[in-house]
Amino acid sequence: RAATMAATAVTEVRRYPLSLAQQRLWFIDRMSPGSALYNVPAAFSLTGVLHPRWLHQALDGVVARHETLRTTLEEVAGEPVQVVVPKRHQALPAVDLRRLGEGARRAEADRLGAALGARPFDLSRGPLLRTVLLRLAPSEHRLLLCLHHTVSDGWSLGLLGEDMAAFYRAGVLGEAAERPPLELQYGELARQERSRLDDGELRRQLAYWRRQLGESQPVLELPTDRPRPPLLSHAGAVVHAELPATAGPRLQELARRHRTTPFVVLLAGYAALLNRYTGDTDVRIGSPVAGRGQAESEALIGFFVNLLVLRGDLGGDPTFGELVDRLRETVLEAQSNADVPFEKLVEELQPERNRSISPLFQTAFVLQNAPMPPRALAPGLEMSYVDTDSGTAKYDQTLFAIERTPSWRLELEYSTALFDPDTAERFLERYARLLAAAVETPERCLSALPLIPETERRQLAEWGQTALDYPREGTLGELFVAQAARTPDRPALSDRGQTLTYRELEARTAHLAARLRGLGVGPEVVVACCLERSVELVVALIAVARAGGAYLCLDPHHPRAHLAGVLEDSSAAVALTTSAFRHVLPAAGGPALEVVTLDAPSAVRLPREPRGAESAAESAACLFYTSGSTGRPKAVLMPQRALLRLAHLTWPLPISPEDRMAHVSNPAFDAVSYEIWGALLNGAELVVFERDEV
Repeated sequence: RAATMAATAVTEVRRYPLSLAQQRLWFIDRMSPGSALYNVPAAFSLTGVLHPRWLHQALDGVVARHETLRTTLEEVAGEPVQVVVPKRHQALPAVDLRRLGEGARRAEADRLGAALGARPFDLSRGPLLRTVLLRLAPSEHRLLLCLHHTVSDGWSLGLLGEDMAAFYRAGVLGEAAERPPLELQYGELARQERSRLDDGELRRQLAYWRRQLGESQPVLELPTDRPRPPLLSHAGAVVHAELPATAGPRLQELARRHRTTPFVVLLAGYAALLNRYTGDTDVRIGSPVAGRGQAESEALIGFFVNLLVLRGDLGGDPTFGELVDRLRETVLEAQSNADVPFEKLVEELQPERNRSISPLFQTAFVLQNAPMPPRALAPGLEMSYVDTDSGTAKYDQTLFAIERTPSWRLELEYSTALFDPDTAERFLERYARLLAAAVETPERCLSALPLIPETERRQLAEWGQTALDYPREGTLGELFVAQAARTPDRPALSDRGQTLTYRELEARTAHLAARLRGLGVGPEVVVACCLERSVELVVALIAVARAGGAYLCLDPHHPRAHLAGVLEDSSAAVALTTSAFRHVLPAAGGPALEVVTLDAPSAVRLPREPRGAESAAESAACLFYTSGSTGRPKAVLMPQRALLRLAHLTWPLPISPEDRMAHVSNPAFDAVSYEIWGALLNGAELVVFERDEV
């Protein structure tokens, strides 16, 4: 029997170089020790009469047959190597769950499977295969397995099941296991891979990938529920959906008409959905290939899978059929150049390194059209594969399409650091809807393919009825003066030290507006207001509006270099501040900047000038700076009409003269405009909460 396990039995410890795929995962493990991201959990249901002794021996037979299951990854003389021991006994602890009720039993089995899959491996100590046997009932067991990706892949799970079944059956029947001999082991193939790196064919394929992917490697920016963290945790979850049964035959027929495979049609649907979500017409999607081009590798348990970067061209809003044709050529070319290890491709293209973004692609597509069917281990015992959830996500999203004749089961693995379950479910449902429509009418352009059901579309249309009756032709200053005339004696503005009526606030803002007009402030002239949240800030903003200018709020606690940069970029002509913050502004104010200190005597003894500014609803009302995606602050200009509409919103919170509105926003945040104008153009009282109160 030993001769059928391996052609060359190992009698001493052997060392081999790591394959390039192993090397990448080894480096990742060194950078993030204790991670279960590259664990490969699996489970088999065993129904019938099980002999645990023979199952244990079968596992030992599989371990003896495949060197990878006796391998650890160790550092020798500063270099990582594969270390293969001649013999290893596979531990198989048993857990008896028969005392539990059926529901609790199933839940505990799932929990134990998840716990086994979440336990990190020590690559240098091993073993890199763990197994646990669960007893669920007298004739029902579950075998839990977890391997590290450095010694296995999806193909390997099928081989493991086949070998285990053969060895179990042989043990029960007292026969020799009938398995074909292995001509080479994984370590020898890794050594051959290293020698091929200088091969001319490999250089030719690398040249193809450099041309295909180009010098720039864009990042797919899917809309997320949360900002991307600096370091992605890789915690993940899975949601499920089904492609409508009628779509399965149509998908197959469309593939035949376009001389391609269902993989390309399913991929085209995914690319079309990503285009609709992001607007990108250059979409990069990762997809695994078996990586077993050598015949000797087909029967080996090991890490062979390679990753291809499939670049979809969606420019010009093609029909779905045209997109299928484009991707057919892309996939054929990629498969013809699939010998370049993904790790070598990353090394060659050198995308910008970012620990929150996977290199070259951020989303993947996986087709599973070879499910592991139930198989008889022995007379009276059947083994079937059990779906497992690793609880991880290697990429932002990975779409799995699993063939279930006559249609397809869909799974979306997603990063829980970025997406909520509802978002993931919606995404998957929209993929199913878009693809079903696309295979029914492939002559439709991508932009015309439906994403949402008609009921949801009608609901969105109703929500979109946001026409609002508001004064479209007035200005902020004019409408404030009109409101003050209607409610002159009502409280308008208060903080912990004072309260101003609308009459008093109108008078104070009129004086300052006159001073500003005397300094040349008018339409499109920017006035910087370097003030804390206070009565003075509110007075300043209203005065700028009445003078016809556009205000720019500055937080005096921001770094001086930031303030100076914003002042220069905005071309502000005047700056309003107080003596407490005069020092944070440029010392001389610059030749084009007039600084007005509001608590200086010259700023308060001003003649009243009732004449209004000659501004219009289209003129600039205010200027705000965002943080900027590049780190450089970016200016956003808001016209008068936009703020007038904002101030008169009736949803979600209508404002009336009986209301008191809190003023709590940072002065440099755009919400300050809603708080001030929302209150004072509707006759409400604005209550200032100062810096030490919020």
